[in-house]
Amino acid sequence: TRMQNLELKALFPNLAKGHELALSIGAEFNWTKQQRDTYWRVSQGKLKLRQQENMPAQLISYSRPWENKARISNYLIYEVNNPEQIIAVLTQVMPVDVCVIKTRTLYIWKNVRIHLDMVEELGSFIEFEAQISDNFSVKVCHEHLDFLCRHFQIPASLSSCICKIDVHQIVLTTRKVLYRLECNVPVSNGYCLACKSVRRIVVRSLVDILCHR
Repeated sequence: TRMQNLELKALFPNLAKGHELALSIGAEFNWTKQQRDTYWRVSQGKLKLRQQENMPAQLISYSRPWENKARISNYLIYEVNNPEQIIAVLTQVMPVDVCVIKTRTLYIWKNVRIHLDMVEELGSFIEFEAQISDNFSVKVCHEHLDFLCRHFQIPASLSSCICKIDVHQIVLTTRKVLYRLECNVPVSNGYCLACKSVRRIVVRSLVDILCHR
């Protein structure tokens, strides 16, 4: 059965404050886990395999518009017990686009999943996923997200902090740019100090540009 969410993701630099704000409205803490999402290059929509600690892997297909506001996402989820085999089979016919690793904390408030994410290479984000159902219409979901945007101090209208494109697309683009910046200075820990500084500046700039373009 295809399911629908109303979703919003935004840059959120202070995750500690995010935890406090979630608990202050009675949101229920569920877990903190590391997740690894493998994305394939497909012609329509998105396809990813999510692997996470102490839970079955999930093969997820979804589609949503590129808009920097709350967006409706149509998705299907299929649980798999053999993720490495799934990766091997799918990669035979579709190239892997990118892998994204993050630490996610999940809170539940009414019908909304609140995600506080620390994404490797990019930084911290917040995401709201309001599940649309017979009990929670699109209108009600918009009302819930509007309240959460105010509570977490995220402008609910077109905003400079709300992400228009998906995190995996930001990761993919930053990696392509950073690949062109690598130097040939021999060092033991991967990058010279100058390169590390440049990489930090470039990543911050690219995340800002890509989220809001």
